[in-house]
Amino acid sequence: MADVLCSIEEARLAGTLQIYEKRTKYHDYRFLVRSEEEIKFNISQNISIKPTGGEYFKPLFIPHYAQGFPSLTLADLDQEDTWLDAGAHIGIFAVRMLTQFPRIRKVYAYEPFHNNIEFAQQNLEMNGVENRCELVEKAIVVDDSPNVEFFLSHDSGKHSVHPVKGREIMVVPAENINDVLKKVNCVKMDIEGMEYETIKAVRDWSNIKLIIVEYHFHYSWLLENRKSKFAEIMQIMTDNFERVYVNTRAASHKHFITHFAAFKKNI
Repeated sequence: MADVLCSIEEARLAGTLQIYEKRTKYHDYRFLVRSEEEIKFNISQNISIKPTGGEYFKPLFIPHYAQGFPSLTLADLDQEDTWLDAGAHIGIFAVRMLTQFPRIRKVYAYEPFHNNIEFAQQNLEMNGVENRCELVEKAIVVDDSPNVEFFLSHDSGKHSVHPVKGREIMVVPAENINDVLKKVNCVKMDIEGMEYETIKAVRDWSNIKLIIVEYHFHYSWLLENRKSKFAEIMQIMTDNFERVYVNTRAASHKHFITHFAAFKKNI
């Protein structure tokens, strides 16, 4: 099994480094990966053959998430927006957005783990979009701490600021979510169990047009009182956006993870 914490050079020496290619209707992708698991669980779930497919796009284009609102269109995404990619991993989401939607001005891709940043930089360059993405080697936090403990997983995309027993710990630079949001008007958030606290910590949503969130019920702190906590987050979305796209049954069923989105057209 590949070392999910390894650098590009360490993966090369171990013989696990590879370039994975995937052709779609909107771009022919090339990604540098350190393991087959990154292909199976990260690229394959995010880079869809269909222009409207992929796990983060799911709430935007599946009608039963729409709650009576119109589903978004591809034209809604191909706008002169500036995105936050919170939990950028090896750059898959940033690469997809910048290749599929050429009108997007910029992505700020926040990823605290340096070895993932190495892969993300290479993936941006291999797909020709490095000039429109700024990689930020920081965690996003809810306070003003300049550094934070970061808990490393056995899955290269599941490291987290939230404490997890038994994990290796490192200290990484950090930036407050409210300062980060001043730079952008669209958000993708996949921050492994910190989404509840982070969303609640946002003081001003007025400049945010679209947010897409991966919400993790399986972490113990979100599993406890899962219905009421998820309802809190949905109320924040309803209070601050015109449309909320969500599977309303997610909090009461056996979902480990769900995705939701919120949108307002005129800001």
